[in-house]
Amino acid sequence: MVDYYKVLGISNNASADEIKNAFRQLAKQYHPDKNLSQDTTAVFQKINEAYNVLSNKELRAKYDAAISNSFNRLFRNFDTKPAETEREKRARKRKERVADFKNRKKEYANKKRNENIAYYNKFLKISKIVCLVVSIFVNLVMIDVLLPQISSTEYVQLRRRSDRFSKMETIELESCEFE
Repeated sequence: MVDYYKVLGISNNASADEIKNAFRQLAKQYHPDKNLSQDTTAVFQKINEAYNVLSNKELRAKYDAAISNSFNRLFRNFDTKPAETEREKRARKRKERVADFKNRKKEYANKKRNENIAYYNKFLKISKIVCLVVSIFVNLVMIDVLLPQISSTEYVQLRRRSDRFSKMETIELESCEFE
């Protein structure tokens, strides 16, 4: 069992001012930022724990009762952490509400993103079909433009030989019906 009075170097009936002054002196001496020894962190934590217990009236009373009890029954359930103040409770609840809000906001964003993905997938399917139909239509128009038109009258060019020169003659055939 750690004797917090010895850790702070004060008597068992020290006042709140004496506890505070002793803590400040030891904190300056053993603070990890000022004292670079390896064991200062552990010593500083013990000093902090002793100050937290002895500066709080309720915890000090429990600690004194645990020390005076020869069987140590009270110390088994003794919590060295001070009771949470109203301000700390409000701050903790505020942090919980903020974290809950952030979680709900993320869930909503994920839900919206999934809805958008589903919408875009539907749009993609429809746009593929529309593109296919337009492509077929354009190809048919191009084929119609590029193929020669067949009319009801055909002109046939015949080549006849006459002596030395060949002449091209065009003969018009009668109209014919196509089936």
